[in-house]
Amino acid sequence: MESKRGIGTDIFANQVREFRKLGFKRLETEALIRSGWNGAITWAKLGYEVMPDSKETFTKTLQNSDIPRIRECITMSELMSFEEGRKFWEKNAITLNMEFDLSDGSDSMNRLNDYLKSKGKPII
Repeated sequence: MESKRGIGTDIFANQVREFRKLGFKRLETEALIRSGWNGAITWAKLGYEVMPDSKETFTKTLQNSDIPRIRECITMSELMSFEEGRKFWEKNAITLNMEFDLSDGSDSMNRLNDYLKSKGKPII
């Protein structure tokens, strides 16, 4: 039986392609962390950024780290750009309002494409 691992990423990448073709500028989501839900972790890996109304909560969460580089992060992109930051977020993620910038060259698109490339998938 063929593995279904990564099918969610494939679906999201296809959605991003279609939304861009249709002229959408950004996507918004409430990225949940609850029993059985890991949205804030998944969406962070795929390029979503913290929306302004969740920025203070995000910053306060990062201040709980013993690692200065993590405490200094301002954006999700910065946090997800290094291994310690990704590991911290996997253990300490919280529910946040997040957005994905569909513009060419945006941090969101760059991070999504880096993730796709790391998984051997076609970039957008």
